[in-house]
Amino acid sequence: MVVARLAGPHETDAGSQLIVMPDASMLPAAWRRRIRSLAGAYAVLAGLAVVAWALPHLPGWVLGVAIVLFALPAMPAAWHRGTVRRLARLHEFAVGHWLRRWAARRLLGQAATAILAIVAAAAVLLQAPYFGALEWSLVALSPLVYLGWSLACLARARPLFSHPVYAVSAATRLARALTFATLCLAWFVGRGLHAEPPAAPLAEIVYALQSRWPQVSSAIVRLALDAGAWAQGTLATIGSAASAPSWRVALALLVLPVTVFGYATAVAASLSLPRHEYRRIFAATLTADETPALPRRRRRAYAVATGLAALALIGLVWRVDAALGGH
Repeated sequence: MVVARLAGPHETDAGSQLIVMPDASMLPAAWRRRIRSLAGAYAVLAGLAVVAWALPHLPGWVLGVAIVLFALPAMPAAWHRGTVRRLARLHEFAVGHWLRRWAARRLLGQAATAILAIVAAAAVLLQAPYFGALEWSLVALSPLVYLGWSLACLARARPLFSHPVYAVSAATRLARALTFATLCLAWFVGRGLHAEPPAAPLAEIVYALQSRWPQVSSAIVRLALDAGAWAQGTLATIGSAASAPSWRVALALLVLPVTVFGYATAVAASLSLPRHEYRRIFAATLTADETPALPRRRRRAYAVATGLAALALIGLVWRVDAALGGH
């Protein structure tokens, strides 16, 4: 609580008034955490908007750095789900048996999920320059939509599970699915309401879109922009006699909502996890305790592995970009 003293222009200190001003510390801890998670999610989305604006002018290695940075916030939610699933399976095996130790392994699952997050982040980044008002509006609403579904799901899940960790996992999974479905439905409805007869043939629309950025620094970005132009042109000519083949229409209608809204939902879910659930993801042993142990040596190992993987990915993107550009 903050107390301020307000005095008028002709008042002395004795006649001054005390005013009680609200303070963030007066909020419950759960709501302070939710506000921090919203701030983090919107920071990621703001960064996405900035990179989308600058994408045609970024060199290949900067694109690799951007993919890594935007993939990281989408990973923890899937890692948490895998961790809790393995924690539940441990009850099947005897303590000290090698089957229990094998069931507790998470590294391969985390690596596979990280690859999926990297692919999703790359797909979102390379599509972002073509986002319109509808896409940016839904992406901006995704943290709030997820928060609403999460609160509702968690309230229903708490009395249904034997331990809070299982309730959090189930509520997170259901809230992600409902948020994704809500955003996709809103996108399809918005597209339908704003659908208009195409102003030009498909080839002309695609050429006009591709001509927006005559000078692009990265060969990968150039290919992505060209592919995005075909996708946007396909969406713009849906329903016309000269529309693209049905398979291309289906692909255009699926790739954008699945990758973009899936990514936005994953970021919102990841950043809403409590701090002790992050510790559970990386803890040395699987446990349902609220304070899982996370030794310093394990933290360092994860940091080194993440750094090496990031450098390898950045180098790969740079080499592929150089090869495609004929350098």
